[in-house]
Amino acid sequence: MRHPLEYQRRLGRALAYMARHLHREVTLHEVAAEACFSPYHFHRLFVTLTGETVAGHQRRLRLERAVQQLILEPERPIGEIASELGFSTPQNFAKSFRLFYGHSPSRIRACGDFTRVDQLLRQSDPMTPASGTPSLCQAQPPFIAHHRSSIMHVNVIERPSQLIAYLRVSGPYCDTMPAGFARLEQWATANGHGDGDWLALYWDNPETTPVEQLRADVAVSVATGTDVSGDVQLQTIPAGLYASYRCRVENGDFAAPWNALFAEWLPQSGYQPAEGPCFEHYLNDGRASGIWELVIYTPVRPR
Repeated sequence: MRHPLEYQRRLGRALAYMARHLHREVTLHEVAAEACFSPYHFHRLFVTLTGETVAGHQRRLRLERAVQQLILEPERPIGEIASELGFSTPQNFAKSFRLFYGHSPSRIRACGDFTRVDQLLRQSDPMTPASGTPSLCQAQPPFIAHHRSSIMHVNVIERPSQLIAYLRVSGPYCDTMPAGFARLEQWATANGHGDGDWLALYWDNPETTPVEQLRADVAVSVATGTDVSGDVQLQTIPAGLYASYRCRVENGDFAAPWNALFAEWLPQSGYQPAEGPCFEHYLNDGRASGIWELVIYTPVRPR
């Protein structure tokens, strides 16, 4: 492969395109076009770099999104979730879901929270996508339940779009994200972007995604017209409606505020999750003190 960084950038565009279109089945031709490859060469490249086929990757993301909606929106009809994710009928959705997870959507919903979903999948088949090796790295955001918090002050705001420079990392968050931030910090300092907003975007659910496939973007905000190089890429966090929660994290427990947001605030808020990543905006550098001030965001829509 003569130009690996360029290939990674083009693959990143294709992955982002697929994540934006979970409401339908995308074709190999349109994803390949997004990456500016011929379908034949793109599919070989995709399988080599991700270990999944294009169809298999999208199917996994759609079904993982289905699990999130089944748990976070317990009153919502399963057929409605199936339709929103592009399945032609509830029966086709149920068949695909059972083949992937080994259980029906209603059985997963009956678990009530993601911890019990994870336990069920581990008990029924140690090779299911949710199994993986038990690790503290899996106790990271975005979607985990249950945590008893004090009174939460969550704001629902219209947030403007934001251009960011980012590095995509894959694997256990506790291993990949510190190294990713260190690399991005070097680039930002050298190019005069160190004073931007520092963020982390999360694309997967640690309770239903194998730990080695967890994806996150470590990022810093930049101005329009910024040039990037190497494996640093640009993307825009879309404008839209977001739930915003300012919090403090100590002892590395970044899971706690996400637990509270999703297990306590969201079910009684009148809102439901919307398309797009949830992310953290760091207000200070807590590496020395171990105390982090941050704001967490997740896209929402009215029920």
